[in-house]
Amino acid sequence: CKDKEMLDKSSSGGMFGVLARHVIENGGVVFGAAFDDSLSVLHIMIDSMEKLDMLHGSKYVQSFIGHTYQQAKEALNNDKMVLFSGTPCQIAGLYHFLGKDYNNLYTCDIICHGVPSPGIYKKYLEYIKSKLGKDILKYEMRSKLNGWSPLSSTILFLSDGSQTKEDNAFRDPYMNGFLSNLYLRKPCYSCNFAKIERDSDITIGDFWGIGNEIEFKYETKQGVSLVMVNSIKGEKLIDDCKGQFVYEERTLEEAVAGNSMLL
Repeated sequence: CKDKEMLDKSSSGGMFGVLARHVIENGGVVFGAAFDDSLSVLHIMIDSMEKLDMLHGSKYVQSFIGHTYQQAKEALNNDKMVLFSGTPCQIAGLYHFLGKDYNNLYTCDIICHGVPSPGIYKKYLEYIKSKLGKDILKYEMRSKLNGWSPLSSTILFLSDGSQTKEDNAFRDPYMNGFLSNLYLRKPCYSCNFAKIERDSDITIGDFWGIGNEIEFKYETKQGVSLVMVNSIKGEKLIDDCKGQFVYEERTLEEAVAGNSMLL
């Protein structure tokens, strides 16, 4: 993403922000995962750039869809452009709910590692609160404190204004368990959606390993998005946004080599 502020807020190369901004600037609405005041993760609808920050950043826990499928259908029927982002199974759920595709619907899934149970996540927050004796105001699961890397920092922002940081995600008890696949939801271990063929128009993720074998001509310190275009509509949306990012076409083999979850 050419916008440095948006790039810094994102977990990788900022492509989700690029797509979301285009839809909002064209009068549309965007759906994605956000933290609420209790740090639960739920899907919300936004219609302004001021609210886009809520959707930035990775949230490694199953999000609560709530009424967002119904909200998306209402927006689509009112001829609004809609960008719905989520895990591959959430996108499949949206299409099943709608019963048909819409010309004004654009879907974006992520290369998903699997989702931990919200119950485990809540127990972790309670453990940290008990251990530190302070409320947690914000949990940044993927920080660019030390730049973009597979072992990004995690930061807990506490109610007394202090912070607790882990420079390696594996030192964070919750992230360690997630990255080690200890408490994903049961369907995640045999996911029907972890494959190259996708239901969504666009797939995004981190382009881990880019440049290891074949030189990559751009700076990677602040992150590189992997973008797979899966449909004609997805291609149109990417083309409409092309002035906002720099890119280079790479092979599917290279993408899979760094993202085994694609398979």
